[in-house]
Amino acid sequence: MRTWTRVADDVFAAVHRQCYAGLDAATLHRRAIAQLRRAVPFEGYCAHDIDPVSRLPIEQYLDPPDDQQRRTFLEQVAALDAASRTSRYREVLAAQGFRFDLRCVYALDGLPWGGISAFREHGSPDFADREAVLVRRLAPHLAAGLRAAMLRAAEPQNSIAPNGPGVIVLDRRGRVTQHTPAAEYWLRQLAPLPETWREGDGLPTVVWVALAKLYKGLRLETTADSAIVPYVRARTQRGAWVQLQAALGEARDGQVGDRIIVIEALAPREVAWLRLSAYDLTPRERDIVELVVQGASTKQITEALYITEYTAQDHLKHIFDKTGVRSRRELVQQLFLDGMSQQPHA
Repeated sequence: MRTWTRVADDVFAAVHRQCYAGLDAATLHRRAIAQLRRAVPFEGYCAHDIDPVSRLPIEQYLDPPDDQQRRTFLEQVAALDAASRTSRYREVLAAQGFRFDLRCVYALDGLPWGGISAFREHGSPDFADREAVLVRRLAPHLAAGLRAAMLRAAEPQNSIAPNGPGVIVLDRRGRVTQHTPAAEYWLRQLAPLPETWREGDGLPTVVWVALAKLYKGLRLETTADSAIVPYVRARTQRGAWVQLQAALGEARDGQVGDRIIVIEALAPREVAWLRLSAYDLTPRERDIVELVVQGASTKQITEALYITEYTAQDHLKHIFDKTGVRSRRELVQQLFLDGMSQQPHA
């Protein structure tokens, strides 16, 4: 009979291969979880992709699937303070028959790209330390796989977004009462919409995340809350990046106003941060890239960062090597024009 350690080693090797096999995010989550369950069994899970800038979930994968539960958690629980969120989180789990959970964020170089919460039912044992260690070992590799999935070259666009802003209006029950053609276009680009989507069913995860961030900013429970801007970025199924920003409509007759979501495509400069994250640049190298993009000369870089010209040139050499370019001009083109058409090294 094989020992748990041997099974865990096999699971690690299998998931490690999948992380660098060029899989899309949904497939990577599904296959990795199937392997992980061989060594770390669990009855339910919530896996998710994360926007590394806002550090908010932009897509969720639930087992068992429950769209209403997803909305409740994202729109209400995510807006609570830490203590209240933990309490409500436990209530949500208990309502589904779960008692124990193991949570892990998939991070790489300080940036989160996804994560998982695995659940065990009443009557099952709590997660063991060795099981948590295995998940922690896999985390940076899963982060690399999800990062590559987000950066993968976009498919050719077969349609053009309608003119005008993308705006949807939701009532207090989460139903779509008004929307523009552009909004429906972007919603369908983000996720397949069921026929009942106007009732709030099957709307993309990021819609509820944007609303949760709006509520969090309105409550001002901490000083940090006052700096919250209720927006989140997300990648469409075809590879474009969009931003969703939430706001409250005017209150009437003492009732809370409708919720408004504005959806717009991000310009190339606004998604350059994502391309930069693919090349494992150091903080200093990122500083230099920012200055290069602004058109700074070597002398201006040395003055801004208080480094010598030799050090600046040495940093530039490393940046060129990591990004696969030979000049500042190619670097700017790589980041802002055709960076998405090339695959960075895993």
